Amino acid sequence: MNKTIIKSMDILNLFTKYPKLSLNEMVELSGKPKTSIHRVVKTFEEIGFFEQDEEGSYQLGLLFLKYGQLVLERLDLHKVAYPFMKSLYEQTGENIILTIRDGDESINIASIESDQPVKIRSKIGERTPLYAGAPSRIILAFLDDVEIKEYIARTSLRKLADDTITDQNELLRSLDDAREKGYCYSLSEIQNLGVGIAAPIFNHNGKIIAGLSIAGLHTHFTDEKTPMVIEKVKETAKELSVKLGYEIS
Repeated sequence: MNKTIIKSMDILNLFTKYPKLSLNEMVELSGKPKTSIHRVVKTFEEIGFFEQDEEGSYQLGLLFLKYGQLVLERLDLHKVAYPFMKSLYEQTGENIILTIRDGDESINIASIESDQPVKIRSKIGERTPLYAGAPSRIILAFLDDVEIKEYIARTSLRKLADDTITDQNELLRSLDDAREKGYCYSLSEIQNLGVGIAAPIFNHNGKIIAGLSIAGLHTHFTDEKTPMVIEKVKETAKELSVKLGYEIS
């Protein structure tokens, strides 16, 4: 393992026991040379991991609070969402995926995989551009207009499968359609012949925080079954949003 990383973690671990430490205290507690401790501390201060008070002592910076809050939100979301995901799986028999935004991508943080012999794979940790596929695009659709405009301006719409959206105007129409209908549908955008149907999950502030989706092979989504699946996804996402404190107007 990289020695610099180990040394850095040794310094960070001191703050699990002490809220504030001076440079000399870190040297004494860690038993490491002052020059190397000083380099680590100054680097952490520059990137926002550490803050120095008026007395010269260091404490964890606001960046750590941000990361900690994100971890708590994602863990809580996973825990709260699972019963809803399980119920949706039992009603449909298809892959159920919980997706959140991570920068300009979505990331799967939880999934229940279908036991059908031929199926679409949905790996936890898998990342997808926000413009591609229903599980990602449902999140993009419910961002505010400024965020959407800025995202489209800086993003190259690359083709990932046969029917990935690569035209900005088509993408905008798809986002408008998703907001109007309350769900997003995709076919062959991430994997050829793969269908995604996703609905938004909102928090207590009415902000989009995740997407709940069903994914499977196109042959599983007949004209008779698809409308039922759409309503089930929308209904379950709405129930989960309410559970998270969202007030339906």
